[in-house]
Amino acid sequence: MAYNNYNNSFKSNESGWTETKERFINPYNFVRLGKGVERTEISDGTLTGKIRCKLITKTPLAIPDAEKVEISKEHKEYPFFRVGNTPMIPGSQIRGMIRSAYETLSNSCFSVINTPILSSRSSAIRKPGIVQYYDGKFRLFEANARKYKNKNDFEQAKENIGEYDTTRVWYGQEDIKKRKYNVKNYIFECYADEVECVNLEQAIVDYNYNFSIYFKNKKNDEAITSAFNTYIFKNDIVIDLKRKDGLLYPVFYYTMPDENGNTLVYLMPSQIGRTVYRNKTEDLLGSYKSCSHTFGKELCKACELFGIIKENEKYAVASKLRFSDATLSSDYKPYKNGKKIILKELASPKISSTEFYSQKPGECRYWTYDYMIKEYTGKGKNVKEDIEKCIVELNGRKYFLHNPNLSERDFVSNKGNNRNSSMELADKGNEFVFDVYFENINEKQLKELVWCLAIGDNKADSKQQYKLGHGKPLGLGSVKVLVDSVETRTFDTENFCYDVEKRNVRDFFDEIPFDDKSDYFKDFMIITNIETANKKISYPIADDCKGTTNSKAGHQWFKANKEADGRGVKWNLRYTLPRIDSNDISLPAYKYKK
Repeated sequence: MAYNNYNNSFKSNESGWTETKERFINPYNFVRLGKGVERTEISDGTLTGKIRCKLITKTPLAIPDAEKVEISKEHKEYPFFRVGNTPMIPGSQIRGMIRSAYETLSNSCFSVINTPILSSRSSAIRKPGIVQYYDGKFRLFEANARKYKNKNDFEQAKENIGEYDTTRVWYGQEDIKKRKYNVKNYIFECYADEVECVNLEQAIVDYNYNFSIYFKNKKNDEAITSAFNTYIFKNDIVIDLKRKDGLLYPVFYYTMPDENGNTLVYLMPSQIGRTVYRNKTEDLLGSYKSCSHTFGKELCKACELFGIIKENEKYAVASKLRFSDATLSSDYKPYKNGKKIILKELASPKISSTEFYSQKPGECRYWTYDYMIKEYTGKGKNVKEDIEKCIVELNGRKYFLHNPNLSERDFVSNKGNNRNSSMELADKGNEFVFDVYFENINEKQLKELVWCLAIGDNKADSKQQYKLGHGKPLGLGSVKVLVDSVETRTFDTENFCYDVEKRNVRDFFDEIPFDDKSDYFKDFMIITNIETANKKISYPIADDCKGTTNSKAGHQWFKANKEADGRGVKWNLRYTLPRIDSNDISLPAYKYKK
């Protein structure tokens, strides 16, 4: 078997996860970053005017009208966005689409970061510990956790716990609304040994954030919510470690050295669970962090053109552009005569999957955003990790691929629930028009903006297209933007009038105004090309063959992608997401063989 870039030592066993002949292309990929963002002082140009554009839908398009949502049995139904009775596309959505492209092509900053805090399920082996505010500061003590499966044994043991011991009940009852959960009763026996670390207070903040992620993911489950309220919030067993009350709080933790040899600690509420990392997204972006977080009045090219609000400062730079709503220029063509279509479920972003969102940092079995595990030694409970701090490189800017062979089975579901929604779709072949008004820009900015709008190919049958609206991972929202006219205006302030100069649109496409030799330019042109995907586009495919509702869920692929090496460790990443310029950007599906 051949594998992309590493772990050729894997061998198929008689049982366990095995690859099938089926392959898929992940719905999204990345455009690589350049060598750093250049920022310059703000300067105004002399050009003011309007760009008239046409937008053609190439696949069904979903622009849900959130104000007119209807809810039936927790399933939401949305009409297409309208002003009055007329279908429209909000200018804000078009603006966001074009800004993202301009940021990429101009090698600008990430103006918006959707996931600032990085976390994931980690392979690190956790130890039981106790956090206490004692003698003027927070302290972490080593502990031993005794688990009691029998409730009577646990209650009896509680009567004999010492002054420095505490109890911990993990979230379930035996039966909550006829749903069974395993009860995990622990008594944490505190040792006198204190864990010396340099970041305990920040680790406590991260711990509370960690716990909030788990609760947020389960907030729609009434049984789990009831259990959380009963065993955690009311009894203060797990969360809110920040209080300086001197009480004992049971946690699990692991440590690792930082770049200076000091000990860092990571806290979490469970022995096998999620870690909130020391590195945040901005730390890994370097100069690509948003201009809203940088000091001074120098901006990247995108922020100078589109505007920015400085964080925690009373300072903002106004946009030099205004996008109008897109209105129909022909009769509206609804998909399936306007019937609301039940869409397949959409997965949340899996930035925790470092094998998709980042580059492998070196020779290792597994890596996170803070460290990598180079090797494992020992077996079972005696497994030890060769752990080392590493510098992780993010894959770049995320874009969704076009599906050139889109069919209904790719986006239509036969069952509605609280995890998907029904929407009215605009069919392919609809034409909308919108205007882009610009003010005080220079000639170079105008050339870049016009070229960017049409992605360099101002033809209706162009292969270079954008993705817009809801359901992009399902193949919806492929659109082509055309530039119909470009006008500049010269103002006569004395007579309160202006002259209009109509520019030749074809002149804007005679040459490329961006760095077409850069990797980011080449990647962008590949990822916006409708013919790039030549195999099935799908969320990761795997089947654990247990026949449950989650047996074929996307997370099964990521589980299968971690190789069990026979030593009680299941954290050995086999595949990474192929780069968009690879000869083959597909990945294999997995199936569990008993």
